[in-house]
Amino acid sequence: MTWLAFATWQVWTVASAAAAVAAWLFFLKLRHPRRAVPSLVLWERALEQERPQSIVERLRRLISLLLILAVAWLLALAPGRPAKVAAGRRPRPLTLVIDTAPSMAANMRDGRSRLDLATDRAREIIAGAGPAAGIRLIDTAGRVSSAPGEPRSELLRALNRLAARPGADRLPALAADDEDLIVITDGVRRRAWPARAERVSVFEPAANVRLAAFDVRPLPTQPLVYQAYVEIVNESASVQRVTFSIRDPQQARSRQEIDLAPGGIHRDVLNIKGLAPGELRASVSASGDAFALDDEAVAYLPLTRPIRTLLVTDGNPPLETALGLDSLVELTTVRPGVFANAARADVVIFDRFAPPASPSVPALLVHPSAASWLGPVVRVGEDVLHPAVRVWDTSHPVLQFVSGTDVRIDRTARLDLAPAAPGVRVAAASDATPLVVVEDQPARRVIVGFDLRETDFPFQVGFPVFLRNTVLWLAGAQAPLVASAGTVRVPWPDAAVASAEGAAIPTRRVLESTVFDAPGPGLFFAQHGGERVPIVVGLDGTGAPGVNASEFAGPAPAAARAASGGGAEWWPVMLAIAFALAALEWVTFHRRLTL
Repeated sequence: MTWLAFATWQVWTVASAAAAVAAWLFFLKLRHPRRAVPSLVLWERALEQERPQSIVERLRRLISLLLILAVAWLLALAPGRPAKVAAGRRPRPLTLVIDTAPSMAANMRDGRSRLDLATDRAREIIAGAGPAAGIRLIDTAGRVSSAPGEPRSELLRALNRLAARPGADRLPALAADDEDLIVITDGVRRRAWPARAERVSVFEPAANVRLAAFDVRPLPTQPLVYQAYVEIVNESASVQRVTFSIRDPQQARSRQEIDLAPGGIHRDVLNIKGLAPGELRASVSASGDAFALDDEAVAYLPLTRPIRTLLVTDGNPPLETALGLDSLVELTTVRPGVFANAARADVVIFDRFAPPASPSVPALLVHPSAASWLGPVVRVGEDVLHPAVRVWDTSHPVLQFVSGTDVRIDRTARLDLAPAAPGVRVAAASDATPLVVVEDQPARRVIVGFDLRETDFPFQVGFPVFLRNTVLWLAGAQAPLVASAGTVRVPWPDAAVASAEGAAIPTRRVLESTVFDAPGPGLFFAQHGGERVPIVVGLDGTGAPGVNASEFAGPAPAAARAASGGGAEWWPVMLAIAFALAALEWVTFHRRLTL
């Protein structure tokens, strides 16, 4: 015998408890009401006489107890859905796979999603499976994976937890060859299922207009002028009037309407003007759209005006030339003797000079002189001759795409870091001293220990890239990370992640990375030390299949598939017997045949 609804120990625990309660109620003596009498003499004499119990009297009591116990036991065992395994037959297990790809969230004509239909089909299969067959339920995202032979009630509860969302779309660990395999899918994500797999279709064509691509990039010759590439696809069977709009952080909109024929594709390149930097959210809308997840996309606009950069130097032609030619930089140069403050600048660069007080804006210090305000972080000491570059960390935004292994340095200042300086990172170093130190809190600073006149670095192709990287990082305008919706990985351990609105996002650490779940397109920010990096999350890029790109023509008819395993369920018979015994006990009690 096997139990389909609960585990065996659960069934017998409930049955034993029910029998114990029934026996306690049977032996429970009723408390009679008190009555005042004139004398107890007659009652004492009656109680002194022992009333002999005949065999018939004892049988009446025993039969009553057995009837009550039998009714309680049967009523407690029936909800466990007992079934008998057919003699000589080994149950054949069944693995049931539910597709939870994003396209399964598309709505059908009745307003329900494909996943709703898939769970209905799964319930029919579970109900029609042989009572002794072990069923395993898994989904393609790896979020639900039951053990073989789990109670049917647990399988039904697991079906309620399924959700169609972007994520780890992979083939699950499938059953062995001696197990049945049923896959319920809409056929959009075509996979190499085993030949024995029986595929059940829940596909129904959906009226859908999707934003297939949205990307914002600067012009190569004008880095502060941006263009947006847009691709809109009509997957509906009728002409659709599509409204396309772009919204910036200040809710300013750029809007247009397009008529798209069935299967039509609209591609366009738009000049973006007058939009504020930050999150740009594009969206499409159409009448009767059946799939909302592909109606929005997000891009990030890092910079819309030049970075006001103040250079404090006695004269440094390579530095002044590289900054002056950078179209992202609005350069102002002053001498150290006339420098007062950098209040009107976004970034300040000190060349062979350090002011007496800490600057109020992010700063790059190249071979700075000793200053008391640098002491809590970096102490500038005596020079080191001919240091060889041993560490060059290109993972930091300042040194990204910059080669430093062949940089020759004749002389550099010794930079001694404070033992407990927070937010300080060595980006480049020799065996004797750090060469480039990055500080991201409480204010962003980059300290270069060597004099640019004592190195060939200004004459290498990576020098202008280093300056642009540094200015962008100091101004907080670095390029965003790009990821696909689902499980997003951030390449720093213990990073904090927030939405564009500032709401904290739950994260977890995986090895040396931080991961979080993004259910759809959006903009997020990862906080790592004092660095705040934007993360643009989108769906699959151009060329991803639409919700109607299925290998099926339509849904399979509803049919409960019976898995092998044999044997019938006994709970209807047990309930019938319990009610019959209860009726028998009622009749015998009223005829005073039982107690």
